[in-house]
Amino acid sequence: MERTRREDWGFAMGSIRQRGFISLIFLALSVFLLFAVAASGCGKETVEIGEREGEAETAGTNEEEARGHVGIAFVRDDLIYLAGEDGSGARPLTDHAAGYQDLAFSPSGARLAAIRVEGDAMPQLVVFDVESGRETEVSWTNERYSGAWNAAGVEPWFGGISWSGEDSLYCTGIRMDKGMELQVLKVDLSPPKVTVVESDAQNPALSPDGKRLAYIRRPEAYGTDWESGSPGELIVRELGSGKERRLDIGGMGYYVFDAVFSPGGDSMAAVVFSEPDVALYVADANGKVLHSLSHMGPSGSFSRPWFSPRGERLVVHRSFMVQPGEMPERTLCVLPAGEDNPRVTELGEGSDPAWSPAR
Repeated sequence: MERTRREDWGFAMGSIRQRGFISLIFLALSVFLLFAVAASGCGKETVEIGEREGEAETAGTNEEEARGHVGIAFVRDDLIYLAGEDGSGARPLTDHAAGYQDLAFSPSGARLAAIRVEGDAMPQLVVFDVESGRETEVSWTNERYSGAWNAAGVEPWFGGISWSGEDSLYCTGIRMDKGMELQVLKVDLSPPKVTVVESDAQNPALSPDGKRLAYIRRPEAYGTDWESGSPGELIVRELGSGKERRLDIGGMGYYVFDAVFSPGGDSMAAVVFSEPDVALYVADANGKVLHSLSHMGPSGSFSRPWFSPRGERLVVHRSFMVQPGEMPERTLCVLPAGEDNPRVTELGEGSDPAWSPAR
């Protein structure tokens, strides 16, 4: 079972396995082009994070000075929106339509990472300055970063993103030379560096104290058929010692689509494949289910859940396919994290929400 969010791209990626008068004229054309480029520079740019005029190389690392967004972000009609915690005051962060997904705020809420797809191009990892809306490509299209990706032999892919600081994050990637094998990656933005953390794994999530990394690992039973969005074993690794263990949510051996830590780090919200249904649980550090929040049938799914800054609520999108073969309907939802079968507040159509840690 795969997440239906990949259908936003249509998954056309299956075809991949892919110099006085003349001088005056030239000068005039050059000046015109310079103005044209400057005018088109609004929004998307390929610059290095921390190397913009007036910015120090470590810009954004002082969380107290960073102007972080308080509230949520989500995708609607191929644009990223910022809104209040209740979905009010929504305004577009982006000014051009693209296939954005897998949104994730930095610890200060001043930056927002996402995966972007345009046309049949490969997915790109991008980072937004939330205050200005400036978008920086931090993967293969930016010369500053492409060398780091090439050295690691990987490319960014669909899947969860989790920041480990204002200039580094964990994300999902693939190795094309290994049949698009999924990878958990650590990406340092300044200076650029890409490190493979785990192979045959996806959807990394870092604990608030930075000591534990959770991710979804391919089960042996899936063989080579395991793909982006497939459920797997929930693994929690101690980054200091390297020791890891499988977290069995509910004690039934269920596979997990995604899981994230609460702000306190003592519990996790998990999207679990309780075959044939998909369930949204909150569990403790040992996998014991504390609260059963919501269920979807075989035609439904949940996005990565995100806790509110205090941990009392979650934001998620709920996806449901009304008719086989059709694009699923996606609804943004906010719900209490500390109740069984709580009342769900719907915020309208949208997908891939993320809750900023800023408050």
